[in-house]
Amino acid sequence: MAVGTDRKLWATNGEKSQSANADANLSSIVGLKTGKAYFCGVGEDQKPGHIQIWKYQPLERIVINAAHGNACERIRISYCNNRLFSVGRDGTVVMFEIRD
Repeated sequence: MAVGTDRKLWATNGEKSQSANADANLSSIVGLKTGKAYFCGVGEDQKPGHIQIWKYQPLERIVINAAHGNACERIRISYCNNRLFSVGRDGTVVMFEIRD
């Protein structure tokens, strides 16, 4: 999985690639250990930071959650795979509960 400034989420398995339109510049990505879902931080200047949740097969966006007053900088999942931490340019840290 990869994100960039092309406003797309990319998935590749070495032989073939697929992409999905994210409608925003994604700054970071992290996935569940099971591989079922991926979380992407929206990192656009002068816009609120959101967390997009994507299902892997087929590659589609499930939910968008508001998180920060400014762009999302980094996201991480806890070792136990049940918490998502997000850090924004507005200086806030947000913790979400993950229910798989």
